[in-house]
Order: sequence, then C-alpha cells, then structure tokens
Amino acid sequence: MPFCTSCGNPIEKTTLVCNKCGANIVASSPSIPVTEAKPAPAAPPAKKGGALKIILTILVVLIVIAIIAVAGVVGTVYYMAKHTSMEEHGNTATLKTPLGDIQAGSDAKQVAADMGVELYPGAQVEAGSGNVSLGSLKAGTVILDTSDSADKVMAFYKEQFPKAAVTVQQDNKQVMTANTTKGVVVITTEALDGRTKITLANVSGVK
Repeated sequence: MPFCTSCGNPIEKTTLVCNKCGANIVASSPSIPVTEAKPAPAAPPAKKGGALKIILTILVVLIVIAIIAVAGVVGTVYYMAKHTSMEEHGNTATLKTPLGDIQAGSDAKQVAADMGVELYPGAQVEAGSGNVSLGSLKAGTVILDTSDSADKVMAFYKEQFPKAAVTVQQDNKQVMTANTTKGVVVITTEALDGRTKITLANVSGVK
C-alpha cells in the first residue's frame, strides 16, 4: 500500500495530498525493467602456425626438387663415365663419349697440315702446340720460335696467304688473319729479346 513520503501515513493510490500532514504526493513513475546486456560472443581464436605450415611446405617442395636435380646430374655423370673410353695412337688421343669423339693431338706438323699452313722453315716447336676436335668443330694451335725477324716471318706467310689482312697491335706484335677452305687462320708474330715467337691458330667447323 502506498504511503506519504513526508510523514509515512498510509494513503490511497489516487491521493494527491496527504490528509495527515498536507504534503503533496508525487506519483511514482512505473519502474522500467532493466535488461542486463549480454556480452557479445568472443571471436574464435585465430589459428596459429598457418604461415609456418606454408613455409615448411615450400621448403619441402624445394628440397624434393633439389634431390631430383642432383639425382639427374649424378645419373648423367655416371652414364657418361660408363660409356666413355680413351684410345691413344702416338701423339693423338681420342676420347669416345656418348656426345661424340673428342680428339686431341700434339704433333705440330700434323696440326699445321690440318690447318693448311706451312711451318716456318727452321723454327723450333714450342710446348703448347696441339689440336682438339669434336665432331665437325676443330681448333688447333702451333707455337714456334725463330731467330728471324717478325717482318721476315710475316713476308713468308703473306706469300702463302696473299689476301690475308695484317694488323699491328703493338710495336712488337703483328697479326695476320686469313679465311681459307679449312676455316679461319690467325698468324701472330711477337718480337722478344731478338727472337720471334710465332703462333699459328685455326678454328674450323663453326656454322
């Protein structure tokens, strides 16, 4: 039952003035039910280790590819070694491989003959002379030494290759280049301590 807030006298619900103390009765506002807000559900925790798994997967793939590549190289080397043999005949050696025969020789006269070039008369053959051939590709070098002057040597080879071009690279070095049926021939003379070093070089079979 309602009561006066001033004197505590019981009153009716419709009473506006307390009949005991004369105080005005303030009608109380109806209570509004308070709804307790429920906390929003927490977001599910992010999965950990996703990036790490991707990185590990990539590393595993790279390792597998590397293993396959190494196995291929090892297999190729093993096959080449198993099917490769060498034959020697005097100053010539032939290496037989699945890719073709590789021939090397150290006979200066034969190398010069294969070039189509004459050895300079009286010249001494120096170490480093030889030739190598693989299929149609051939390369040869002959190194000579003579007491004659570089000009005299160049005059000798100019007679053999009259259309050859001669250039002077330095004061003591001359280079002659000639195109022949056996490929390009390069003849180099170099004056050293009163002697002349002659280098004959030839490359053929280049398409």
